[in-house]
Amino acid sequence: GVFVADPAKITIESEWALVGPGEPAHLSCKIDANPLDESMVQWTYGGVPLSNPRAELKFRDNKSFLNIDGVTKEDEGSYTCRVDNGIGQPSNASIFLIVKRELPKEISPFSNSFPT
Repeated sequence: GVFVADPAKITIESEWALVGPGEPAHLSCKIDANPLDESMVQWTYGGVPLSNPRAELKFRDNKSFLNIDGVTKEDEGSYTCRVDNGIGQPSNASIFLIVKRELPKEISPFSNSFPT
């Protein structure tokens, strides 16, 4: 059998994700690489290693999943999936997480009037 080594290639379903405050966020990247295992995948947030206590990483069927529980406005930003399997250059793909703005529960009748 011939062992063919392939540099990592990452595919993302969308370059952004829109999530409401308090909802879970599910980001994922599909990885084509040989060899490939979970230790070769790293997620960063805003360019630094992910350190969100509400974030959980899962790896299954050549896909890396990043789940964030109870998203807050502070979670908004760019999440990058980086894969380095030692073949060629490391590969990465970014997904931008957008947190929907909370709308006021009631609009005050005075909110649109100008001071006299």
